[in-house]
Amino acid sequence: EELKEIRLAALADLRALKKLEAA
Repeated sequence: EELKEIRLAALADLRALKKLEAA
């Protein structure tokens, strides 16, 4: 189940990066 948490964290990081790029 650790893999799920890592994937969720990676997804959150990607979303944050996209927001920074869009800003």
